[in-house]
Amino acid sequence: MGGGGPCDQGTDAIGDGCPAVWALLLEPYGIAVDGIGNLYIGEHGRNLVRKVDVSDAPSLAFGSILVGGTAAWLDNVLTLLNLGNAPLNVSQVSSTAAEFSLGALAGSCSSSSQSLEPAASCLLDIEFHPTVPGNVSGSFVLVDDNLNVSNAKQTIAEKGTGIALAATTTTLTAAPTPASIGSYVALTASVSSTTAGNIVGTVTFSVGGATLGTAQASGGTATLYAMVSAANGFSVGTDSITASFVGSAGYIFANSNGSMTLTVTVTKSTYVPPTYTLAARSLTA
Repeated sequence: MGGGGPCDQGTDAIGDGCPAVWALLLEPYGIAVDGIGNLYIGEHGRNLVRKVDVSDAPSLAFGSILVGGTAAWLDNVLTLLNLGNAPLNVSQVSSTAAEFSLGALAGSCSSSSQSLEPAASCLLDIEFHPTVPGNVSGSFVLVDDNLNVSNAKQTIAEKGTGIALAATTTTLTAAPTPASIGSYVALTASVSSTTAGNIVGTVTFSVGGATLGTAQASGGTATLYAMVSAANGFSVGTDSITASFVGSAGYIFANSNGSMTLTVTVTKSTYVPPTYTLAARSLTA
């Protein structure tokens, strides 16, 4: 401990309210441990006694996260430690809100039953993944036999805010139009939004129910060159073309679809009969 570092939950510049490894200590002098494992450090330089709280459940504040994203910051990874002299049997680890769940870090606690031997530990890698805009709160609940009490519960308060994605509009154009069977057509999707920013994502182009392919959108534009053929789903007449934009993770732009009708024709070649020139010649015996 005493390394110093960023912490969204800190209450002052010396790291109170943060993980112990990020606290700043000035001339530490003497340590003590109480009966439930909390560590006390005398800090001579500030005339303080600092407490490393390992027994009281913390509260987690994830801040604001884009809807559809996931937050699993370092200061929200907790350690479940068995400080007793007998196995700690954990029967359940669950959240009261669906937007919070356990991650998959190595050493993570199981969401089902498990047993921790004395001095053993596992990680509570709690993630926040909002599905709708607005404030979300809940509790992570551990059910175990802490202090030899059957079905004892420890509760970790959790909260976060989902931020709505910016709405987008996708328009679709083709060139050339009409398009001819056996030729290529350039399909261009233009994705726009009233919210400023670089629109990045993937556009899937389809004709009827058949997927033609995908193209990456950068700056809101994606183009796919497709062969106009029956094998690709085109037919002579009018075909419905769609473009489906899916915004990249970490960007603020929502998904949207666009469509257009493409006229497909058959280019007919004109038959030009050959011209023959005949000349008479006399033969001499």
